[in-house]
Amino acid sequence: MSDRTSKKRDEMSFRNRISRRGMLSGAVGIAGAAGLARIAGGRESTPHPATPYGVPVVSLARMPGFDPMRDPAIETGWLSTLIHETPLRIDSTGSIRSGVVIDWNISADGLQLDLRVRPDVLFADGTLLTAGDVAASLERCRALSSEGAAVATGHWGRVAGIDEIEGGTVRLSLIQPDVAILALLASARTPVVPKRWVDRDWGDTPERLPPGSGPFAVSGIEDGRIMLDRHPAYHQVGRPYLAGVVVTTSSETVPRATELVTGAVDVVVDAPLLDIPTLRDDPNLTLVGG
Repeated sequence: MSDRTSKKRDEMSFRNRISRRGMLSGAVGIAGAAGLARIAGGRESTPHPATPYGVPVVSLARMPGFDPMRDPAIETGWLSTLIHETPLRIDSTGSIRSGVVIDWNISADGLQLDLRVRPDVLFADGTLLTAGDVAASLERCRALSSEGAAVATGHWGRVAGIDEIEGGTVRLSLIQPDVAILALLASARTPVVPKRWVDRDWGDTPERLPPGSGPFAVSGIEDGRIMLDRHPAYHQVGRPYLAGVVVTTSSETVPRATELVTGAVDVVVDAPLLDIPTLRDDPNLTLVGG
């Protein structure tokens, strides 16, 4: 085989594999926004929003659930960052940024928080996300917390009321000031779903899951794999950079690392500790995290 043919083949291979840098900058949450560390992934290049990358296979240590308010698994929170937007978000520096809430105002006494909802966010089914959806989603979280059914119960107890008011705004009334309330609204455990879904039980098939407003939507679940498709109307223009994501699981440590090295999977979230030295020495892999 000539050097030119070999180079062309390698370039095609590179384009069909996901880059670690592109993953971090393009796919919201895929680098462990829910707190997963020791992520290992493949080659680097520069993504272009007009031509999304392919569909990387991401390996988790266990199959995630779909309701982050009911399932405490870190994997479930991670998956939620791909499917659902939250009112606010935390950026890579730890600062609070806008999510589906475009800006917010806290009263002088710290007892009232007004959240103005973006007017241009669509759920994956094409319906418009409204302040009513945000208010209902937050009320769901508060109700589950008060029933003891939620994963995180702490700060919801300080919310006395949640109301939709004029101007596409949601108002939270607090029984006492709480500096952590903004972080609560940026948590993966606070997904925004359509109002009509807040009283339904979530299932484990696409038809039984609420449409999200995140960068990806669930398109299939079979044989221990979750298929996600790119949300074409995602409100961050040009994102995600990926055409989709496939989530797979393996509780066995050795096969997870082997699959990554051999190219059977593109990303391993929470890479096995004992394999870190070997993975670090592989020139085709990049480690991210603590």
